[in-house]
Amino acid sequence: MHVTFRQSGGFAGLVRGCGIDAAALDPDERARLQSLVAASGLVAGSHATTAAAAARDLRHYEITIDLDGRRLSFSGDDRTLPAPIIPLIDWLRERSRPLRPDELPADPPA
Repeated sequence: MHVTFRQSGGFAGLVRGCGIDAAALDPDERARLQSLVAASGLVAGSHATTAAAAARDLRHYEITIDLDGRRLSFSGDDRTLPAPIIPLIDWLRERSRPLRPDELPADPPA
């Protein structure tokens, strides 16, 4: 599993993100990531991409999960995030770094 995360917007307009390859994580962290992804409902397709109509100062989140030959994507903002996704976003934010606005986290290996 490979997870790509990007957070943009907010009052300061900062852009942060990360690309995480689950195989490179220690076993406890890998299990935590797998648990958070499963609990988020993203793999089951439980959540559609969402955004608030007037979300100028809200943080916007993009998550892409490459898993078993499938690519799953989600985007939303602070106002529209489904509750089950928030723990995954919090975990990814802790591992993020500042990005230039035109920079994307590393793509998964081909």
